[in-house]
Amino acid sequence: MIPSTGKFLSKVTVNVNNQPTLQEKTATPTTSQQEITADSGYDGLSKVTVDTIPSQYIEPTGTKTITTNGTHDVTNYASAVVNVETTNCNISYEESTGTLTITYTNSEMPEPGGGTGGGIIET
Repeated sequence: MIPSTGKFLSKVTVNVNNQPTLQEKTATPTTSQQEITADSGYDGLSKVTVDTIPSQYIEPTGTKTITTNGTHDVTNYASAVVNVETTNCNISYEESTGTLTITYTNSEMPEPGGGTGGGIIET
């Protein structure tokens, strides 16, 4: 509507009979920033639910030093330093091949089922 010359509109009322199509979404926390947007065909989001941090989600930090034989939980650590005193053997690890070599320097090498022998174990 265009008013006549010298006239102006004092009030304009717009009625839109169109409800937006909204979507609900769920997000799971990650270590990266996430942008949550409505999918194609939706006008926007009505609700975004952020799930709890997954129980398996761990951000390891620090270093655990291991000085005794046995099983050690290193789950929450970024690295582990193994410094177990050895007797009569040398231990080396080749990172490029993933080879752990244990070389016994005398006949104290354990054999399956007990007893001693000597030699090299590679795993």
